[in-house]
Amino acid sequence: GFDAATTLASGPGMKTYNPATNGWTGIASTSIPIHNPKGYMIFVRGDRSVTGFTGPTSVPVPTNLRTRGKLFVPGSNPAPVTNIPAGSFESIGNPYASAIDFLNINKPSAPAVDDVFYVWDPLLPGANNLNLGGYQTISASNGYIPNPGGTANYSNASAYTKIQSGQAFLMHATGAGGNVSFSEASKIAGSQMVYRSTARISPSPGRHFLRIQLGNMALGGRVSDAAVVAFDNGFGNEYDHHDALKLENGGENLGLRNGDQWLAIEARRPVQRRDTVFLQSSNLRRQAYQFRFGPENMPAGLQAFLTDRYLGTTSPISMQDSTYYDFLVNNEPASANTDRFYIVFHRNGRQPQAWPLAETGKKSSFQAQVSEGSVTVYPNPVTGHRLGIQFSGKQPGMYKVQLFNASGSIVHDQALPLRQTEEYRVIQLPPSIASGIYQLQLTGPSGEQHLVRVLLN
Repeated sequence: GFDAATTLASGPGMKTYNPATNGWTGIASTSIPIHNPKGYMIFVRGDRSVTGFTGPTSVPVPTNLRTRGKLFVPGSNPAPVTNIPAGSFESIGNPYASAIDFLNINKPSAPAVDDVFYVWDPLLPGANNLNLGGYQTISASNGYIPNPGGTANYSNASAYTKIQSGQAFLMHATGAGGNVSFSEASKIAGSQMVYRSTARISPSPGRHFLRIQLGNMALGGRVSDAAVVAFDNGFGNEYDHHDALKLENGGENLGLRNGDQWLAIEARRPVQRRDTVFLQSSNLRRQAYQFRFGPENMPAGLQAFLTDRYLGTTSPISMQDSTYYDFLVNNEPASANTDRFYIVFHRNGRQPQAWPLAETGKKSSFQAQVSEGSVTVYPNPVTGHRLGIQFSGKQPGMYKVQLFNASGSIVHDQALPLRQTEEYRVIQLPPSIASGIYQLQLTGPSGEQHLVRVLLN
């Protein structure tokens, strides 16, 4: 935890969780006993001969961590007990030289201690796209499917309740809190199924979900974070123990806002007309992103619409299939506002109504509606640096055309006059623009904006 690179600002690379501050505190020295029932958050820097980003000094050197001590056994040396304070998080270490099943640990029933646990996954992108990792939220309300999932460690295709030997995890108490302990029954063999009975953790047959992933287009669409809305008659719309609070990562974050709470998983009553789900993001960089909406078991007769407060547009979200929404964070601060997006549900045949908004982005209020007409790029992928744009049902006038790269920088900027409502225009891009994925932003004469993802060959 201490070496020549340790600074006062960062502290040692080995820390313990402090529920009083909801933060991590560096260890005092390397002379303390290594055993800690809470476990540690540790940044493994590795061999100090690795000093470069390229060349021979950039090759990683494996780092082995070893500890030894007396095994915990019933009677003579029982596993430690950890208390989770009311309304707080606490970190707990797996005390055994064996994997354990979260469903088999001893804890007070929810709402005293929530049926959810959090683990750190080093395979998530993390801060500045440096592969430093992020939190996976694993909750009963979501059928114990990891959120955001999407890595070799934690897939979002199946339930996962295993906690590895030597792994620490976080739990939360919405209610009175209480003690968490372990017994021999908590252990599972390495080759055993993660859970013993599908019925124990399968969601209610009437439960339905809307899963929302945040794709990082600078990393080829890799998932940076995700959020889940779970709907069930057994849930309520106010924050309670069925919801899973959001633990913030160092990199991009996506969650859901319910009152004063930031949630990774929001548990709600079945969808009603005009129900609204508020997305909340943080640490977005100047680059292109993509929302991926995945409905699961959603009831018939519903429509959903995503409102982008910054652009002043509303786009439909399918309740039967995946929907993708590309957006750009540029050099305007409002494009990175934490509350830029929200979702409104409607019955089929009804369109979004006027929706007053607080001062956010470019307008204090607007009529939420799907933009008139359309703008498409054809062909796409673009070849020969000839960017073809089809305008359909658009207002004639002067359009501002900007092309952004994955870092959010403008690589092309020009004015384009539109003389008719239906028109196909071709822009010859400079040959200096490299092949890759870009975001085309067109701003019309009345200020409306259109974003189109473009692949330049």
